[in-house]
Amino acid sequence: MTRPVDRLLTPILRRAGRAYLAGSERPSALAVAGRLLALGSMVSIAYWNAPVEPPAAVLAENAAALDALAAWGRRARLAIKVPALGRDCGAVRELASRAAESGVRLDFDAHAPADADVTLELAGAARAQGARVAVALPARWARSLDDVARAADGDLGVRVVKGQWPEEGGRHLVGDRELRAAYLRLVERLSGTDVPFALATHDPVLLGRALELTGRSSAPAAVELLPGLPLRRPLAVSARAGARVDFYVPYGSPSLGYPVSSVLSRPRLAAAFGQGLLRGSRNQSIQLGELPG
Repeated sequence: MTRPVDRLLTPILRRAGRAYLAGSERPSALAVAGRLLALGSMVSIAYWNAPVEPPAAVLAENAAALDALAAWGRRARLAIKVPALGRDCGAVRELASRAAESGVRLDFDAHAPADADVTLELAGAARAQGARVAVALPARWARSLDDVARAADGDLGVRVVKGQWPEEGGRHLVGDRELRAAYLRLVERLSGTDVPFALATHDPVLLGRALELTGRSSAPAAVELLPGLPLRRPLAVSARAGARVDFYVPYGSPSLGYPVSSVLSRPRLAAAFGQGLLRGSRNQSIQLGELPG
């Protein structure tokens, strides 16, 4: 049941979410991606669909985005959302076939725990089509430690994320301290494998500790950042560690992306949304101003 506070705050936080988009249309995301690619980064773009958008329309937009990214080949990635595609294997295979031809990597975003298995299954189907594929593993979920083996067996890359939604029937991590510890456990597990992975976090303390752990990995970890979130401190931590920094550039419909309870329980996250609400559409350009070049 939706709580009154959820009904009150969700529209406000969705409005704040606009600050983290490159824009509502694909050309805006491609322009930001082009700038970041010129700096030597690898870049993912992600279409954030409207809640009522039919899967066929989402597939068409993702296919068009793949065609636009083809000129950048292996330096470009397209992040896709399995629920938005109707969890349809045919749609994923169509995108994977295009991606295999161009060299663009398909990144499968994480969603609710109920979608975890189908997301991994469809990522495997995309890899079988010859596409390069990575999956997001949320540190918030205990199952992600076991999913590392599935990624290794399936020749999948991994993006380590904190995670948005709590694990159903499992642990409920409250606050940044517990979530940081879970994130580091997942990084430690990955560091003992040959799985290529990226650290997707703007938390500079956590990022520094995670990069220390990756020294044991045979595949050096990269860092992945969202241009609309604060960049100065995570960029500095990455530079000290000599880590490559990649970027995730969303466009489309503003999305909260987190349960309201998660925002309220995490001061760092609440502050980021507050900053986005105040800065509005200027937010991303302000953050990108912290990049070199």
